[in-house]
Parts: sequence; C-alpha cells; structure tokens
Amino acid sequence: MHPSMYPKGQTTMHQFKQKFLPNLPPGLSRFYIHLSLNTSEAHTVSPDGQASVADYHVSLDEPMGDF
Repeated sequence: MHPSMYPKGQTTMHQFKQKFLPNLPPGLSRFYIHLSLNTSEAHTVSPDGQASVADYHVSLDEPMGDF
C-alpha cells in the first residue's frame, strides 16, 4: 500500500496494521497489498518499491494472519 493512502496520522504499514485494520467494519472481503522483496528490480520497476518491501515484511508478521 502506498504511504500516501494511509489514514491521516499513520505513516507506516505497522501503524496502519495496528490502528486501522482492527477497526474495519464487518464485511470487508478483500484487501490488496503489493508485496516485494528488497531487490534492485523492485526499485527499478516501481518508484514505490520501498513501500512494497515494507508491505512484504508486515505481511510476514504473525498477527497479520488474524485479518
């Protein structure tokens, strides 16, 4: 998720996961994140490569499976 899309006051994917996701109303059926390993190719094809790398690391966190 591109950092510009985080709710106001949240600057990292970790903050987004901890503060926003638990408060989503019932019924959300899909949530898309763009995952990427930290490779030169990822940064070449996307100016947001670092955000995708951060998404990848957050998705590995065990609590993320609760969502």
